[in-house]
Amino acid sequence: MVINFNQYPNFSEGVEEFAGAELSRLEKYEEKIEKADIYYRKVKDPVNEHNVEIKLAVPGADPFAKADGETFQKAFALCVDKLEAQMIKRKKHWDRHR
Repeated sequence: MVINFNQYPNFSEGVEEFAGAELSRLEKYEEKIEKADIYYRKVKDPVNEHNVEIKLAVPGADPFAKADGETFQKAFALCVDKLEAQMIKRKKHWDRHR
């Protein structure tokens, strides 16, 4: 899986490794994830100032999720949780139609 960071290019290797580890959880639901586009920005919210959006490129409809959090890691983990729920639903749908 190719991971593209957009709108905030100066992430450390630790953040990129964290993102890769979190996204690897999704591979048990869909083996053909081609890439993940990650959009990050800071917003003017004093509590949840980090906004993360993730779009996966998979065969069929592309799952998308966004979340706000106190830190990048919390927002990213929330996004991955939302994507995981979508992937579970998608897998159940495809399993019913086989």
